[in-house]
Amino acid sequence: MVKMALPRGERHSNSSNSLADNLGQQAGIDVQSVSGAIPKPEFEPLNHSVYFGRQRLGRYTRIALKRYAAFDAEDRPLGEFSLPGDAFWAVAVFGEGERR
Repeated sequence: MVKMALPRGERHSNSSNSLADNLGQQAGIDVQSVSGAIPKPEFEPLNHSVYFGRQRLGRYTRIALKRYAAFDAEDRPLGEFSLPGDAFWAVAVFGEGERR
């Protein structure tokens, strides 16, 4: 039995344990999992920043299942690519050119 402190220091017993025990025993109560009701996203979000030392060259992010968008350090779009490596190289090459 769990005792809970009230504001005035009075104590009373918590009947939540007995309530939880009785829920499964009552007729007509069907306990279902909620996790099955959550729809799975079409693709996992992905965001990567590209750095050269401490200098941020830009970033690329997944925008669809097999589509990636590249952005420079000032969030100007560099294009859309089908491979994450291509998006990375677009950021790296453009950022390297700006760095010089």
